[in-house]
Amino acid sequence: MTDFAQVSVTPDQLTIVPAGQARSSIFIQNSSTVVDVFTIEVQGLDESWVELSVNSVSLFPGDSATSDLTLSVPKTSGAKAGTYPLTIKVSSRKDPSISMDVECALEVEPYYDVSAELNPQQLTGAGGQFTASLTNSGNTEMEIGLNGTDPQAALHFTYSRQTPRLAPGETQEATVTVTARQQPLRGFPKTYPFQIRATGPLNTARPLELHGSLTVPPRLPRWAFPAAIACVVGLIAIIALAITFGGRRDDAPVASPILITAGSPLAGAMDLSSGQLRSFEVLVEEPGLLILQVQWDVKGNGLRVKFAASESDQAFIQTLRAAGLLTTFVDEELLIPSGEYSIPLGQAYVSKALSVSFQNKTSSDTSSTFSLSFQPASAVTPEATATAIPVLLPSATSTPSPIDSPTPSPTASATATATVTPTPAPRRTLKIEPVLPTAGKIVVSPQANRDGTYEDGTSITVSAQPARGCSFGGWSGSMTTPDEKLNFVIDSNVALKATFWCLIPIVTPTPTPGLIIFPTFTLPPLKLLP
Repeated sequence: MTDFAQVSVTPDQLTIVPAGQARSSIFIQNSSTVVDVFTIEVQGLDESWVELSVNSVSLFPGDSATSDLTLSVPKTSGAKAGTYPLTIKVSSRKDPSISMDVECALEVEPYYDVSAELNPQQLTGAGGQFTASLTNSGNTEMEIGLNGTDPQAALHFTYSRQTPRLAPGETQEATVTVTARQQPLRGFPKTYPFQIRATGPLNTARPLELHGSLTVPPRLPRWAFPAAIACVVGLIAIIALAITFGGRRDDAPVASPILITAGSPLAGAMDLSSGQLRSFEVLVEEPGLLILQVQWDVKGNGLRVKFAASESDQAFIQTLRAAGLLTTFVDEELLIPSGEYSIPLGQAYVSKALSVSFQNKTSSDTSSTFSLSFQPASAVTPEATATAIPVLLPSATSTPSPIDSPTPSPTASATATATVTPTPAPRRTLKIEPVLPTAGKIVVSPQANRDGTYEDGTSITVSAQPARGCSFGGWSGSMTTPDEKLNFVIDSNVALKATFWCLIPIVTPTPTPGLIIFPTFTLPPLKLLP
């Protein structure tokens, strides 16, 4: 019985914008000769999208009624753009086998939305790889273009994929390699801010700008020229060092220790493949201060520097442990391009082999230059006492130990004596590169002791306070974060650098009164000469 009712839908072709609504009217007339109840169903769509003003109507013969149909589509990537067929089904409750179907269509329009992140936001080196994480939050497939620029035109950008295509709801990553067009020979590191612009098809999603920076160090460190002089002075030691490492394998026997004196400093360089460990041994003939300076070609973070008693002399190590003296002076991983360590050596370490080692903890090859200089006890302090010599720590980042008296013990012994000075609790250093006062200021609480150090385990708060017209760009160094305030417990030596972004007004030469242009550029942190 196909004429039990008359059914029509107006309009039967609907178009909807996500997060919007579309409405239609369903008309039903009882064409039979008996009273009947007519039920209404909408088939082919998500139930959460459909709303009917009435789901059923009771009609006498010849009577009619309407039900309002409201369709709502959420603004999510799951509600994909396109045409959705739907069916309006009207059934007789008196005879459920009798029904009438009306075919309709719903057109969901596309919308575009993109989110993106850049990791990391700051790197140091002649070049570095940044990862752009892109997410299509819209409801239709779209192609996203990447384009990098920097205000100084000092950087070059290459992409693993410059125009990735993403399905609705999909996330993809693209590698952006940023390299400096020129690397200065000497001077201070330069920080170049840049932006990666992510754009969709024309007149669709709003463009996104991802901000980052690359700090380019000079090819020669500031101390390269003094080190060259030291190389000339210690020519014999350098030749011995070259023989030590020339063609040496990591598992080859260690060569004879190299003597370090005040008149014969040592300087050299090492090429390290990923994960490679190289070491050599040195000797001192009198108590004093050994200064180790390290500079390395940063292609990642992680040059492990270690200075300790030689493992080839286990009896000496056991003697130090029994006496409560340090067996390891320095053992840390450099996260910045350079490090300087002042290492006090007492009588117990004289004429004993001490090991210096470097290990590349990064995933790429790198090179490291170093220098070792020695100051005898008389140069460290004008007056030698009968118990200990004061330790100078102008820029030390290692854990100091007391220097024993320069007066030799009356008898040689492999065990501890009552005159050994106990090892003090470790002290930690916090170095923060100074910034221009016009850019902002750094507040540290609590302040360091008079010698510039903190007790191990001290809780420290460091706050960056931008000046008016400036904003904070983030912390780098031992810790990387965009937050202005850092709270941490110092249990190792910490080096930090703050970046500020400032707007400086510059009046244009145009005669138009009051016309001012505000270019944006980075005020690099001021670095003081040693």
